Amino acid sequence: MPDFYELDRITEKAVKLHVAHAESRAYLQAIRLVVEAREATAPEVEAPAVGLAQAVSISRRR
Repeated sequence: MPDFYELDRITEKAVKLHVAHAESRAYLQAIRLVVEAREATAPEVEAPAVGLAQAVSISRRR
Protein backbone atom coordinates (compact mmCIF):
# COMPACT_ATOMS: atom_id res chain seq x y z
CA MET A 1 0.00 0.00 0.00
CA PRO A 2 1.45 3.42 -0.93
CA ASP A 3 2.34 5.88 1.84
CA PHE A 4 -0.41 8.22 0.71
CA TYR A 5 -3.08 5.83 1.97
CA GLU A 6 -1.67 5.37 5.45
CA LEU A 7 -4.53 6.28 7.76
CA ASP A 8 -2.28 7.25 10.69
CA ARG A 9 -0.31 9.70 8.58
CA ILE A 10 -3.43 11.23 7.06
CA THR A 11 -5.02 11.55 10.50
CA GLU A 12 -1.90 13.17 11.94
CA LYS A 13 -1.78 15.71 9.11
CA ALA A 14 -5.48 16.47 9.55
CA VAL A 15 -4.98 17.12 13.28
CA LYS A 16 -2.01 19.40 12.59
CA LEU A 17 -4.03 21.28 9.98
CA HIS A 18 -6.92 21.67 12.40
CA VAL A 19 -4.60 23.03 15.10
CA ALA A 20 -2.94 25.45 12.66
CA HIS A 21 -6.34 26.69 11.53
CA ALA A 22 -7.48 27.26 15.11
CA GLU A 23 -4.25 29.11 15.92
CA SER A 24 -4.57 31.34 12.86
CA ARG A 25 -8.15 32.23 13.82
CA ALA A 26 -6.98 33.13 17.33
CA TYR A 27 -4.19 35.32 15.92
CA LEU A 28 -6.64 37.09 13.60
CA GLN A 29 -9.03 37.72 16.49
CA ALA A 30 -6.19 39.18 18.56
CA ILE A 31 -5.21 41.47 15.67
CA ARG A 32 -8.84 42.60 15.27
CA LEU A 33 -9.03 43.43 18.97
CA VAL A 34 -5.85 45.51 18.79
CA VAL A 35 -7.09 47.38 15.72
CA GLU A 36 -10.48 48.04 17.31
CA ALA A 37 -8.83 49.25 20.51
CA ARG A 38 -6.57 51.63 18.59
CA GLU A 39 -9.49 52.94 16.58
CA ALA A 40 -11.49 53.50 19.75
CA THR A 41 -8.72 55.45 21.46
CA ALA A 42 -7.26 57.36 18.51
CA PRO A 43 -8.76 60.68 17.50
CA GLU A 44 -10.60 60.50 14.26
CA VAL A 45 -8.42 61.50 11.35
CA GLU A 46 -10.17 62.45 8.18
CA ALA A 47 -8.95 61.28 4.86
CA PRO A 48 -7.19 64.09 2.94
CA ALA A 49 -9.83 64.04 0.22
CA VAL A 50 -12.61 64.56 2.76
CA GLY A 51 -10.78 67.50 4.30
CA LEU A 52 -10.19 69.08 0.90
CA ALA A 53 -13.82 68.63 -0.10
CA GLN A 54 -14.95 70.30 3.11
CA ALA A 55 -12.51 73.17 2.61
CA VAL A 56 -13.79 73.76 -0.93
CA SER A 57 -17.37 73.61 0.27
CA ILE A 58 -16.72 76.18 3.00
CA SER A 59 -14.82 78.52 0.65
CA ARG A 60 -17.68 78.42 -1.87
CA ARG A 61 -20.17 79.52 0.78
CA ARG A 62 -18.23 82.72 1.40
